[in-house]
Amino acid sequence: GALLARAPVEGRAAVLRDPKVAALLPGLVPLAPEGEDQSASLRAAVAWARGLGAARLLVLLADMPALSDATVAALVEGCTEDRPSAVLHPGGQPGAPACFPASCFAALSALRGDRGAGALLVNAVTIRSMEMTAMTGWKAGRGRIG
Repeated sequence: GALLARAPVEGRAAVLRDPKVAALLPGLVPLAPEGEDQSASLRAAVAWARGLGAARLLVLLADMPALSDATVAALVEGCTEDRPSAVLHPGGQPGAPACFPASCFAALSALRGDRGAGALLVNAVTIRSMEMTAMTGWKAGRGRIG
């Protein structure tokens, strides 16, 4: 919650399956996904962003707590009206976290199932992130970085 609280965005929300978690995230609008699939969370966030008239939607995942303020700011700044931005993963593919312009909202709303928005990131502005490399190494090494 602290990283999102510092993010250079106007509105802040968290998609939560357990409403009890909302009490742990003061200052964030709790959103409940409709459906159990992964894309239900994206659809809930997009519906909220549309309701605000947002120009962009910044998507951060809860299992990436080591992201720096600089990476989040670069994602927001790199997102243009017609092109999303995303962190470049060590395998060379762009992925979450990512920032999507309003021009992507219809495509994000149409997603179904447990596939994320990767197909919408093919032409994304990519952001290199040292902390993403460290987190990927940590996950692959079961707790060891490097």
